[in-house]
Amino acid sequence: MKRIGKTLIFNKEIAKITGGQWDCVHYFARKWYLAKWDEEKQEMTKDTQPFAYAFALNTWEKSKGGQFPTMNLLIMEEFITNTRYLGSENTEFQYFLNLVSTLARNREDFKCILLGNTIARYGNPYFICMGIEKRVLTMKPGDVVVFSTDDKKLKIAVEFTDPPTEGKKSD
Repeated sequence: MKRIGKTLIFNKEIAKITGGQWDCVHYFARKWYLAKWDEEKQEMTKDTQPFAYAFALNTWEKSKGGQFPTMNLLIMEEFITNTRYLGSENTEFQYFLNLVSTLARNREDFKCILLGNTIARYGNPYFICMGIEKRVLTMKPGDVVVFSTDDKKLKIAVEFTDPPTEGKKSD
């Protein structure tokens, strides 16, 4: 049985956070569920509602029309790459905005967090399309900068995190 979230399982964080109701994470059909593993029966019981969904930018149109009423946070992993982005300079960013539109609908409490390693900040379509590339390129580890759109309706916070002080550099 392959189980997801082994770090959290080994640290017993899921059980601690959920008061022992759940102790692991189960991934199925592009959704993550809290679950509990019964060692004696060798079976898993999972929650009926997923706590997270997986989406791919290159297939964002398959999500159109979907309903995600409880979703108020989008976390995009690896938005900075040293390989190719999808399509032309702004195609990937447009795919991202379309996905955000589908997920956020008309909710004002919706937030996006984009995560990435600083392997290639130059030419990043997200920074370019948001109009913040020049400012981002001058940031140093530890800097946090908040940008606002011209109409002040959108805030963009960018943090260039400090490297780890302990362990391996890859941490």
